[in-house]
Amino acid sequence: MTHRHLIGSMLVLVALGFGLAARSAPDVRPAPATQDAEAPLAVHAFLLSHVGDWEGTLTMPSEEGPVSVPAKETVTAVGKLWTQARFTSQFGEMPYVGTGALGFDVHSKKMRGTWVDSWSTQLAVMEGTFDEKKKSVTMQWTMRDPESGQDMKHRSVTTYDGADAYVSDFYIGDGEGTKFMTIAMKRKKAPTAPAGAK
Repeated sequence: MTHRHLIGSMLVLVALGFGLAARSAPDVRPAPATQDAEAPLAVHAFLLSHVGDWEGTLTMPSEEGPVSVPAKETVTAVGKLWTQARFTSQFGEMPYVGTGALGFDVHSKKMRGTWVDSWSTQLAVMEGTFDEKKKSVTMQWTMRDPESGQDMKHRSVTTYDGADAYVSDFYIGDGEGTKFMTIAMKRKKAPTAPAGAK
C-alpha cells in the first residue's frame, strides 16, 4: 500500500468516525483519575538527566584488532517519562542511523526500550533493569541473526559515569554471551563564548 493509499484510508476512517459521532451523544465526562499521566519516579529523572548532545566512539573487534569509528548521539525528552535517542556513525562508505526510546514501566518495574536503524528491517523490543547503586542499565532482547537466520539473544550493559559520560557494552549469545561492540560517549560541551562577549 502506497503512502497516498494509506493516507486515503485514514481519511475514510476519520470521516466514518465523525459520522458515528454525529449520530450518538458525545461522552464529555472527565476522565477518571486512574487515566491521569503516571507520576515520574527517580529513575525517570535519572534518564532525563542525560538529555543532550553526545559524541564518542563505537568500537568493534576485527581480525586486525579493534576498529573504532566516531559516533554522535542526541537524546531528547518525551514528557517526563521517556527519552528518545538518535545515534549516527559512519562505517567506511556506509552511514548508520539508529533511533530508540527508553523508559521505566512503573507497573512491571522493568526498563522498556525499542530500537530501529538504517541497516535492518527488524524492530528490537527490549526489557531490562536499572541498578541504582552502579548507575547502570541492562537491557535484553532477541533478534534474528542475518547470517544464520536464527533468533539470537542480545544484551547491553550501559554504565554511567556521572551525568556527562557513559559506556555501553553489547553481547550476543546465550549466558554471558560474546562481546561484539562497545560504545563510549561523553556529553558534548557547549561552545565557549569569545572573551569579552556579552
